[in-house]
Amino acid sequence: MIKISTKSGREKLKLRLASLKETSIFNDYYEKIVDQNLKQYKNIVQYGMKKNQTLYSHVLNMIGVLEEIKDIIKLSDLELKVIITAVTIHDINKIEENDGKSYLKIISEKDKNGLYVNIVNECEKIGIENFFPEYMEYINDIRAIIAQHPAHTESFTESLFCEEGTCKLQSNTIERLVFIIRALDVIDLSKTIDEKEKKRQFLVNLNNATNYSNKIYKMITHKISEDRGILTNVCHNAIVKFLKEKGFIAIAYYKEGVVYLVENKEINFSEDDRKSLIDNCVKSIKETIYSDFKAFIKNTPAGIKIDEKCLEIAPLEDIFYEIKNRCFTCKIPDIDKQNNKIQKVIEEKKSNYSPEKLQDIITNISKLEDDIENTKDKKSLKTLEKYLKQNKILLKEQRAGKEVQKREEYEGYFIQHNEEIIRFSEFIRTVYIFINMHIYNKKTEVSWNKLYEFFNIKEEIIDYLDIFDGLYQRPYILGEMIYKEYKDREEQLINRIIAYLEEELHLQNNKSQDTMWIDLGDYLNKNIILSFDENIVSRLKKENLLKTYAEKVGTKCCLCSSEYDTSNWMAVDIPYKLKVQNFSNKINAGEREPKRNICSICKIEYLLHKVNYPSKVEVSRRYLSIFPRSFNTNSYIRAFRESMKEFKYKDISALYFNDYTTFVEQGDKHVQEIEPVFSNTKVNGIPIPNYSETLTNYFILPIHLVKTENETVKWISSLIYALTFNIYFDSKIVVSEFPVAILDKDDIEEIYIGDVPVVFKNIFEKSWSKEEVEKTIKLFTNLFLMAKTLGETNDFVHDLLRALAKGRLNFLYSLYKKLKNKYENPSYKIQEITSWIENILNYVEEDEKIVSRIKELALIGFENSIRGSITGGFIKDNAINKPLNIIIDILCRCNENIYTSEDIKALIKREVQKYFDRIDPYYGNKKIKAIEEYVDFFMDKIFIEMLQGKAFNLDNEKKNILSTYSYYYRLEMAKKNNNRSEK
Repeated sequence: MIKISTKSGREKLKLRLASLKETSIFNDYYEKIVDQNLKQYKNIVQYGMKKNQTLYSHVLNMIGVLEEIKDIIKLSDLELKVIITAVTIHDINKIEENDGKSYLKIISEKDKNGLYVNIVNECEKIGIENFFPEYMEYINDIRAIIAQHPAHTESFTESLFCEEGTCKLQSNTIERLVFIIRALDVIDLSKTIDEKEKKRQFLVNLNNATNYSNKIYKMITHKISEDRGILTNVCHNAIVKFLKEKGFIAIAYYKEGVVYLVENKEINFSEDDRKSLIDNCVKSIKETIYSDFKAFIKNTPAGIKIDEKCLEIAPLEDIFYEIKNRCFTCKIPDIDKQNNKIQKVIEEKKSNYSPEKLQDIITNISKLEDDIENTKDKKSLKTLEKYLKQNKILLKEQRAGKEVQKREEYEGYFIQHNEEIIRFSEFIRTVYIFINMHIYNKKTEVSWNKLYEFFNIKEEIIDYLDIFDGLYQRPYILGEMIYKEYKDREEQLINRIIAYLEEELHLQNNKSQDTMWIDLGDYLNKNIILSFDENIVSRLKKENLLKTYAEKVGTKCCLCSSEYDTSNWMAVDIPYKLKVQNFSNKINAGEREPKRNICSICKIEYLLHKVNYPSKVEVSRRYLSIFPRSFNTNSYIRAFRESMKEFKYKDISALYFNDYTTFVEQGDKHVQEIEPVFSNTKVNGIPIPNYSETLTNYFILPIHLVKTENETVKWISSLIYALTFNIYFDSKIVVSEFPVAILDKDDIEEIYIGDVPVVFKNIFEKSWSKEEVEKTIKLFTNLFLMAKTLGETNDFVHDLLRALAKGRLNFLYSLYKKLKNKYENPSYKIQEITSWIENILNYVEEDEKIVSRIKELALIGFENSIRGSITGGFIKDNAINKPLNIIIDILCRCNENIYTSEDIKALIKREVQKYFDRIDPYYGNKKIKAIEEYVDFFMDKIFIEMLQGKAFNLDNEKKNILSTYSYYYRLEMAKKNNNRSEK
C-alpha cells in the first residue's frame, strides 16, 4: 500500500506494501513482517529459474497464493502461522552469510544450547516474534517443513521430521504443510498463463494436502485474447467476480487472464451462463463510465458545454441537474463589460428608429404581399419577393428600435446586477448552447427561434432580442424577461426542458447507445476464452480480421483494426495515439481532418480513460506498465488499490515523482533498496485513478510530464521512472505513448522505454539487463549526488548526461566549464566530487584511453611544476595549460609535409624550454629533462597514439583536452594541499 510519511517537517509520500484494512493473520503478517524487516530480502536477487526475481517478491507471491487457498487447505491459526513462518525463511540458503554452504548444513547447524542457530537467527532478523510470539516452540516443526520444501531433498531429510518428540505438530500435519510449501514454491515458477508443468506440480502437491479432507482440485483459466489496457482490466475484474460467485478460487493474475482452482468435477456452464458473464462485463464498464459523466461537462467563459460523449453515457435528467448546480456555483460574468457593449448597440438602434418609418414599412409590406398574391409574371414575382424580404429586415430593425425607446425611460435594456437572475439566465444560456450544439448542429438562428418558441416569446420582443449578442448578452436579457414567470417553478421548467430535449434526441440517442453496447458485447464474446467452455474454445478468428478491415472503404477505425462500424469524432476528442491494435494503421481513417472515424470499442476505451484519469489541462502523457515477473496475487492488487483510494480520500490528485530526492537519499544504500519519493501535486506526475479497480492483472499508470519540456528531457524522466519502478516493484517495466503495453514481458529483459533520442543512442540503446539497470541507477545516483553537492538542479543532470553520451572527454569538458563558471577556484570542489565523477566516467568506454593518458600527463606536469607563472592569488587555467597550449599551437601551425615528426618534436621542446628559461629562476637540467619527458609523452601517447598524429583531430579535441588536463591537474593540487593540511 502507499502510505504517507513526514520527514524534516515536509510531507513526502512513499510507496510501500502495508497492512490491509481488515483483521486477519495475513493482515498481521503484512503489517509486522512485510512492511518491516522483510524488505531486506529485496537485496537478494535470485538466479536460475527465478532469475532476477528478489527473494522478497518470491515470498510475497507465495504468501499471496496461500491467502487465497487458506479455506480449502483447512489449517488452524497456529498451523497457518507455522507455514507462513516457514515460507518466509524457506530460502535461507540464499542469504549472503550462507553462500556456498549446503542447505542441509545450514539448517542443521546448532549452537552450544542445541538450537538450530541459522534458523533462529534468520527468524530474529526478520522479526518473526512480532507476528508469531511462540515461534521458538515450533522451530523444529519449521525446520522439518523447510528441509523438505524442494521435492528432491526428500530422500535425505525424511528422518529429520520423524525423530521422536522433536516436533510439536502431528507428523501428518507436518506432511500436509510440506506439500503446501512445495505447491507454493513451484507455482511462482509458472511465469506465463499457458505454462503447464509447474502448474501440474502445484496441483499434485496441493491435492496431496487437500486429500486429507477428501477433496481434489483442478485448474481452469479465463483469458481475454486482446489487450486494451484498462478496458481489459475492468473486464478481468467482472469475470473474476462472476466466477468467484460460482465457487472458483482465483489464485494467479496474469496479463492475459486469471488461473483458478475448482473442485475436480464437471463444470456446468451453459450459453446462458456465458451471456450473463458478458452482460456483467458490459454492465461493469457502463457503471464505471456512467458514474462520472460530469467529466464531460465543462465550464468555459463561453458557457457550460456538454460534450457529445456525455449524452452517450448519462440520462438527460442527470446532466441537466448537474448543469443547474453548476449554474448556481459558477463564476458570474463581467456584467459591466457587457452593459458597455449593450449601450453602443442601443445608441445605434435609437438613432435608426422612427415611428413614421415603421408605419411606412408596415404599409409597404402589406402592399407587397397583395401584389405578390395577384402577380403571375415570374420575373416580377421574384423582384417583389426580394423587396418584401428587405422590408421585413427593416421592419425587425424598427420594431427593435421601438422596443429600445420604450425601455429607455427606465433603462430596461441593461443586464441587472441581480445574482439570482444572472444565475437563472446562465441556465437559459446553457439550454441554448445545448440545443445549438446537439440538436440543430450550430445553426444559431434556428436554435434561437426554437428557444423563443419554447418560451412563447412575442414576435416584436424577438426582434428586440435579436439585436444583442447571442452568447454573451441575449441569454441574460431573455432570462430577465421570463424570470418572474419561472422563479417559483424551476423544477417544472427543468422537467419541461428535459422532456422537450428527450423528444428531440430520442431516435439518434437510442441508436448510438444501443450500437455501442451491442458492439462491446459482441467484442467480449469473441475475445473472452474460458478453458472449460467446451462449446467454443476461441470465438475470434483473427485470420479474417485483416481481410474484413481491408474491405472497408472510408469507414476504417483510425485507432484499431476492428470490424465494427465507426462514427465521426473530432481529432481534438480522440488522440491519434490512444490505441493501435493487432497491426499498425498508418492512415488517418476518415474523410479528412479534423474528423476521424472511431469504432465503438475504441470509443468506450477512450471514455474509460476520460473518466478514470481526468485532466483539466493539456499534458504530455506516457503510460507505464508494470509486469510482475510471474503473476499478481489478489492481496497485492488489493493493497495497491487501497493505496490509491487512500490518496483519493486525502484529495491528492497526482503523485509527483521527486527523482532528485529519491536518488540523493539512495546515496549510501544498496541499489535494491531504492524507494521512490513522491509529493502531492495537481497535474504532473502519476495521476490517481478515480477507479482503482482499473488496476488489476497488470498495473497501467499514466505519467503526466511537463508539457513545455523538450522530448529529450521527457525521455530521461521516463527512463528514471522505469529504472526506479523496475527495482522497487521487482517487475518488468514498459513505458510508451500508448495506454497498453506494446510489448509483453517475455519480449524484454527488464525495461523498455520506446525510441531512444539520437543524442543518447550511444549509451542508452541497449537490451536493459538487470546488470544494466543497476548500473544506470548508480549512474543517476552519482549525478544527483554531485548536483546536490554543487547546489544544482535537474537541468545540471540532464546537461551532463548529454555530454556523457558523447564520451568521457566531452563530459569532463562540460563539467569543468560549469565548475569554472560557478567557482573562482574550483580545485577543492573537484576533490569533493571526484569519486562520483570516476563512477560516472566508468559508465561509458568511449575516450577511456585518451582520458587516462591526459590524466597521466597532468600528473607529470604537476609533479614537475610544468605550468605557467602565477600572477597573484591562486593558479589560473591559463597558467596550468600554458605548456600544453604551446605544444598544440605549434602542432596546428606546422606543415607535416615539410617537417618530420622528429623536427616538430624538437621544435616543441625548444619552445617550451625557452618559455621556462624566461619565467623560471630555478630553470636547469632537472626541468629540461622533465620538459622532454612531458613533450615525448604528449607526442607519443596522445598525439600519435590517440589522435593518429593528425593536427585536424587535435584541433577538434583541443577544448576537451585542455579542460580534462586542467581538471586532473587541479585534482592533484587539491590532493597535495589536503595531505599537507592533514599533516
